[in-house]
Amino acid sequence: VDPVVQGTAVTSALPTGITDLDLILIEVSHGSGGPPGTTITTPSGWNLLSNLDDGSTKLPTFWRFFVTGDAAPSFTLGTSRSWCSHSTAFRYVDPQHPFGPYDMAFQQAAQASASTYTSATITPLDAGAMLVVCWGGKIAAGATQTITVASGWMPTSPINQSTVPATVSTWAHFQYKPLGPPVATSEVV
Repeated sequence: VDPVVQGTAVTSALPTGITDLDLILIEVSHGSGGPPGTTITTPSGWNLLSNLDDGSTKLPTFWRFFVTGDAAPSFTLGTSRSWCSHSTAFRYVDPQHPFGPYDMAFQQAAQASASTYTSATITPLDAGAMLVVCWGGKIAAGATQTITVASGWMPTSPINQSTVPATVSTWAHFQYKPLGPPVATSEVV
């Protein structure tokens, strides 16, 4: 679980216990500020996987294979916003094709405020794949976000949430599910 705050300087932490070639994912949940939305930098050596924007919240997700000596990345938002970051790591990921045989096996879906959310449905192209879902958003100041994890899915760590008084709070969470045969899969939380 990484730091939470409000401002333009976003800091993060690397997961503990990581070793060379672990795949690191970092999400930065923050207010978008409306169209065209707040910008965020991609730190040197990191890759932007997606930058979901529902017009109210942005959820950019970055990735990198860890190398001994790597430091936690810092990000810069174009406008001061409430934010929180969350990182996780996975071992034994194919370094040539971390996101499937064609590196395009990912989907994203923005959803309006509700109490139940459904991830995009994805059908992996290879057997033995593992699906990772990145959840995040914002809630009213003083509220606490909780998630009921769907059967068969596992959280990578506790949910992370901003705690900036008198402003909206942001939250971020990763969940994963190992698969056998490549079947169409989604998650409802």
